[in-house]
Amino acid sequence: MQSIQDVIDEFTRRQEEALGQQDKVRDAFDSVALRALTASDPALRHAMNAAETMIQQKLDVLLEKIQEAAEGILAPFYFIDRAADWQDVGGRVRAARNEVLDGTGLEGHWEGVAADKYSAAKGKQDRAFGAADKLCDDMHANLLALSDTGQTFYFKCANLIAGWLAPFGAALVDISTGVLAPWGAADAIKQIVLAVPLFTELFTATALVITKQLVFANEIENSIDSPVGLKGNRWPKATTSQYADASVKDGDESDWAVPA
Repeated sequence: MQSIQDVIDEFTRRQEEALGQQDKVRDAFDSVALRALTASDPALRHAMNAAETMIQQKLDVLLEKIQEAAEGILAPFYFIDRAADWQDVGGRVRAARNEVLDGTGLEGHWEGVAADKYSAAKGKQDRAFGAADKLCDDMHANLLALSDTGQTFYFKCANLIAGWLAPFGAALVDISTGVLAPWGAADAIKQIVLAVPLFTELFTATALVITKQLVFANEIENSIDSPVGLKGNRWPKATTSQYADASVKDGDESDWAVPA
């Protein structure tokens, strides 16, 4: 399977080839063979000039479609980079969670109301860490999914351009030979006329991709909206003022009770 970089490089290469077709059209219609053929036939020369104008006009429409596709070319890379950032944050969250779990266990050393309250506060901290960890995983997964939609789009665009370039280039060769010029011109026009709707269809199909991206975006938005463990989108307090003084377990009903 191609990497995102390979896909983008291929699209960029095909885009450059497509942009170069305007010069190739001019060269084909200005070939020595075609000029020789039309030198004594003003009607044919007029027809070929009209064909060149039509081809360039239709080519402008097609190249505009390709340029529209290129405008979002950096998005897949951006999503991948941000996904990696969230993966890094997730690693730090898990490391911190492990430190808290290992360093704050007082079971067997402390009992009573205050110990219960401490355990409750500690439990809230652990749930908050769990929520943060899940949030990082959700962001990572959805950002990668967004990148995948972009990769698929540019893969299809590159293939579509490649599929159009071959027959269009053959038509230009027919034009430049002179003898096949009228048929080559007609074929070149045909190839562009066929290609424009294909790109239009691709952009229409992209609406489905955008719908998927909206779903991913909504999932990202929902994942950061008061996840379980982060009530009100705030980290829970690690302290409580609901207990009084500490004392040895001596029957005075203190909130604190450290075993004697």
